[in-house]
Amino acid sequence: MIAEGVVVVRRLIDSPYPVRSLLGVPRRLDELGADLAGLPVPAFSTDAETMAAVVGFHLNRGVLAVADRAAVPDVGALLRTARVVAVLEGVGDHENLGALFRNAAALGVDAVLLGPRCSDPLYRRSVRV
Repeated sequence: MIAEGVVVVRRLIDSPYPVRSLLGVPRRLDELGADLAGLPVPAFSTDAETMAAVVGFHLNRGVLAVADRAAVPDVGALLRTARVVAVLEGVGDHENLGALFRNAAALGVDAVLLGPRCSDPLYRRSVRV
């Protein structure tokens, strides 16, 4: 998965998803300095032009992190401890899915279950929202 921007990268670092590496402009990597301390992954610093050439477009947020997927939790165990659960079915738009996750977090939802026809919640556009 790809996380873009300081706020999203911070959330990724605090998540169960194992971070593999980061690429960013010096200012954004400096903002993440405390978060990256002790994180045993490479953080590559470059200028905005080189980053745009590597990524394929200009990245306003100035930092990307790459992570592996975490193991999918056992649904039964998840439901035994969750008090509020959102169940989503057929949400095909990546940005809408990201917005639903953002709202779920704001409303204190403990778990989000996705039906098989939902978009990938770890797609870059979903994560960015």
